[in-house]
Amino acid sequence: MPLGRQIKVTITAANNATIFDINALVLDTSTITGNLIITTTGDISQTGSLTIGGAAALNSGGHDINLGNANDFNSLGITSARDVMVNDKTALILNTSTITGTLTITTGGDITDNGVLVISGLVTLDSGSHDITLDNANNFSSVGI
Repeated sequence: MPLGRQIKVTITAANNATIFDINALVLDTSTITGNLIITTTGDISQTGSLTIGGAAALNSGGHDINLGNANDFNSLGITSARDVMVNDKTALILNTSTITGTLTITTGGDITDNGVLVISGLVTLDSGSHDITLDNANNFSSVGI
């Protein structure tokens, strides 16, 4: 397959999943009871909702990550990305993350951290009426709540 094409992946059921792709990656509706590890050299996006029972670790090689559907992550870490947008219908734990652009998170529950967050651009957080507790030694450029 030529470099630069988007690949669409559906995981109907798995305990753990590790995906490496030299292209951009589009995730369709997927359910993983354990951990999800994704490494790409292009954008990571979705067409269906993701349910991840363990930790999700995403690396887009400095490209964008757009996960705006009704997802359910337990915890999420971004190894490397430019702009990141995540929607989670429940609470979300943010693991160690490095983002060179913006971070936008909307949840239906608490937003907490379990590692250092380094975000160079604007951080926008919306947890509705739930708590936001980011109490590690984080490095934010600008925060909007």
